[in-house]
Amino acid sequence: MKNKREWLVTGYDSTETIYEERYPLSAFSEKQMATFLQRLVCKFLTFEEIATHSRKRRNKENHSELEIRVEGDAQHYVVSVGSNPHFIAIAKEF
Repeated sequence: MKNKREWLVTGYDSTETIYEERYPLSAFSEKQMATFLQRLVCKFLTFEEIATHSRKRRNKENHSELEIRVEGDAQHYVVSVGSNPHFIAIAKEF
């Protein structure tokens, strides 16, 4: 059986898994996946926090809950958003 490339999306509240789902890689572009993760994080923020974290940062030390972090190599691609809770999407063969 041929392995399929998929997005594995996992959400954590501290060390507890609060969300886990797989999606076909074709379901989301990298940019769409980042936006999806931001939306998942927003479910746990107040309206005021969403407004605060949506504004452009003037101070680089001011960490944003909606900041998109990306890393990867030839084997997998990782997108993450948030701190607690936080959501991670890994694109790789499963």
